[in-house]
Amino acid sequence: MTVSDVGESSLKTSETQAHAPAVLSPAKSGWPHAWRIALRCIGVIFAIEMFFTGLWVRQRVWQICTPIHYRGDLEAAAARHGLDPFLVAGLIRQESEFNPAARSGAPAYGLTQVLPATGRRFARKEGIPRFTPAVLLQPAANLRIGTSIIRSMLDQTNGSIEQTLAAYNAGPNRVAEWLTWANYREPAEFVESIPFTETRDYVQAVMRNADMYRRLYGK
Repeated sequence: MTVSDVGESSLKTSETQAHAPAVLSPAKSGWPHAWRIALRCIGVIFAIEMFFTGLWVRQRVWQICTPIHYRGDLEAAAARHGLDPFLVAGLIRQESEFNPAARSGAPAYGLTQVLPATGRRFARKEGIPRFTPAVLLQPAANLRIGTSIIRSMLDQTNGSIEQTLAAYNAGPNRVAEWLTWANYREPAEFVESIPFTETRDYVQAVMRNADMYRRLYGK
């Protein structure tokens, strides 16, 4: 509908209303008092329903704005390695924004941004034949390889998600060195001690992403 169409529609509505018979309100028409109370109750019920419906609508809008692409393959790969799928989704959001063709200058490839040498080693472990860097651009294969790497790092850090994410970004050797600097009592202490701003922000962002996906898609 153009601007002129909107104006014409408004004019037609005004003309129709000008010739329409007057509608009396319940009070002027002599409706019983009980009817007026019933209408008020219906209005209250409608307002309550719209409030809760609005919450659902807002959640759906957020889901549309922050989708989990390749969700079936992602959940299957995460389950295969005993990982939280929302953590995996949070990592992918930070690494590639779910772009399967993403490539960094390193060069790292695909959804989970895997280096070819690392990809070859874990592809063999996953039983993916005839590995080439192009395999990392295939979402399903990249997810299998990426989650296998995450699982391996998680085992090396005794299940510490924060240390695993730091290692994924900065490398396991650096994380091992940082852990010698102090006896960290809480995960947050370790995160705050990370000397690289990029890695510290990365860990916090992935955790934040995972929490967002968990709130939006968790049951």
